[in-house]
Amino acid sequence: MQNRGLFVVVALSLLFVISSASNSHAQIYEITFSQSDIALSSDDYGDIVNIPGCHLKGEPGNPFLPVRTGHIAAPAGYEITGISAVNEVWMEIDGKFDIRPAPTPVPLSYEGPLPDVIRNQAVYGSSNAYPEQTMEFTGAGSMRGFSIGGFKINPLRYHPESGRVEMLERVSLQVDYAPGQSRFE
Repeated sequence: MQNRGLFVVVALSLLFVISSASNSHAQIYEITFSQSDIALSSDDYGDIVNIPGCHLKGEPGNPFLPVRTGHIAAPAGYEITGISAVNEVWMEIDGKFDIRPAPTPVPLSYEGPLPDVIRNQAVYGSSNAYPEQTMEFTGAGSMRGFSIGGFKINPLRYHPESGRVEMLERVSLQVDYAPGQSRFE
């Protein structure tokens, strides 16, 4: 008798997992970047690459590269469970680059000498692409009753040892969502 009750609980749990999986949904969004939009400049520390709609970001000492952040809302009654890059198209930018390292941040009210800009030799001496990830799901939350998911896209990959830079021309973001509690009820 006790085994039969356990069987019913396991069967119902499995049915819930299967029905939950069938109720999950995904939407694809495409984001593009154009090499014609790139603005190049340089300073005493190296090359700076700007892309409209992005802001320069980096850990102090690591390459200072553009990042695009954004948010996507789920349909009413659904919650975002994840965002991932499912298709990427990269193209190499002509030239050899020495991307400047990111500075150490200081408060706007700071009046002393600025900290030295140093290079993280573990990154700048590497043959690996930096950053390694194209995009990052930064979390889910809600706004005005809708579930929203945040993301961060790195549209450039820098190869420090060779000086090569690749640009993400197109990426498809898969937004996964499942039925959730309505924020309007």
